[in-house]
Amino acid sequence: MFKFLAQELSSKLVTNNIIDDSKREYYTYGLELILNDTMIFLMIGFISIITHTIVISFVFSLLFCCLRAFSGGYHSKSYLGCFCTALINYIAMLIITNLIFSKTYIVLENIMIFASTPIILILSPVENINRPLDISEKNKYRNISYILISIYLLIFIIDINFFHSKLSIVIAWSVFSTAVLMLFSIILQRKEIQNHEKESS
Repeated sequence: MFKFLAQELSSKLVTNNIIDDSKREYYTYGLELILNDTMIFLMIGFISIITHTIVISFVFSLLFCCLRAFSGGYHSKSYLGCFCTALINYIAMLIITNLIFSKTYIVLENIMIFASTPIILILSPVENINRPLDISEKNKYRNISYILISIYLLIFIIDINFFHSKLSIVIAWSVFSTAVLMLFSIILQRKEIQNHEKESS
């Protein structure tokens, strides 16, 4: 669906001389990503309205997307897979937030964030096979990941010690889910490499 819409939009852009036909493929891919992300955020927005979690949903989306953009991690091979992964992660955040906050499981929050932080610091950035990074990009992404993690930890420590609002839980889940997706990506990449070596031998 996204591919069809993106192709139609890029075709109109070419027809109206807004873009060059030789670059149509790149614009089509970019439009596919935009449409997919738009659908994800619209669904999150819809759920946040009916569950009265607009602020929490916005904060989670911001924290998770910023950290994931520079730390890397699992990317589905299909837009449906990407949509489902994002939605499951978001809904899991809402469930965990309500469960932990209602029972004030401070220990679980600390375990999630402090167990996940070393994983992100050591592995970041996890590259996408389809988009390898050069050395300068790796250093840049790693440094930004370090800065973001430091900021998240500082806010988490302040909130959990003085306010204990849902913010600390959202931060903990953002870091935890990012680390899980990073590990999952590495596992899948190693399996693909092993399978490729077996096929080659």
